[in-house]
Amino acid sequence: MKDCFQPLPDQRRVARSFTRGLASYSRSAVAQAQAAEHLFTVAQGQGLNTAERIFEFGAGTGFLTQHLSTLAPSTFTANDLVPVCADGLRALVPGAAFHFLPGPVEALPFSGPYDVIASASTLQWLPDPAPLLRRLCEALVPGGWLLLSAYGPAHFPELRALGLPEGAPGYRDAAGMAALLPEGIEIACAQDQEITLRFDSARAVLRHLRDTGVNGGTGHRWGRADLAAFCAAYEARFGGEDGVRLTYAPSYLVARKR
Repeated sequence: MKDCFQPLPDQRRVARSFTRGLASYSRSAVAQAQAAEHLFTVAQGQGLNTAERIFEFGAGTGFLTQHLSTLAPSTFTANDLVPVCADGLRALVPGAAFHFLPGPVEALPFSGPYDVIASASTLQWLPDPAPLLRRLCEALVPGGWLLLSAYGPAHFPELRALGLPEGAPGYRDAAGMAALLPEGIEIACAQDQEITLRFDSARAVLRHLRDTGVNGGTGHRWGRADLAAFCAAYEARFGGEDGVRLTYAPSYLVARKR
């Protein structure tokens, strides 16, 4: 049974990448923080204001956790690929009984029931999230909430235009996420967004990707000449007086179980 809970090779690389970037993640992951806040704001707009039992997967350093904690849960279960995230997440929900489940969420033995299941900037790392979403929806109580943000096909167009391998295997927009949900789940809100960040140089873009761990799925290695050519091309195509741009494309889905 032990092998059933081991991450796939790509997930190991992603976990290593996020572990390396953990110290810099909170200050560098500006778009991820904005996406988590927006997801929670959308859910509040649909009527979410309290929850006894919450499960958050891919919790990371807690961008979404800090918002979920305002729902005053009595029990909070968190998951992440990176086990050292546990202590920081626990500190964000001091009023709740806290449980941490390390490892790939699709292999976790969670069962619920939960009033809220949530995740920000995680679902794109799963090539086939449909089985997981079915399990998650089964773990919700009737009337329970599902809050998801991920990144869509329009994510990082600058990198794709220059031939850099995509970092995640499962980019889906809001409609794509909604299409994966099983029967019995009502969509409250589905929307797509763009967040454009500006940097001083193409090298600063690459540092940002490293510091946030989002390059963990590519396995890309730079030679000196390749790096120089990439930076020159990036700055020529996507640079301007206000620096060079990098475009995030978060998608949001808020749903409820009948």
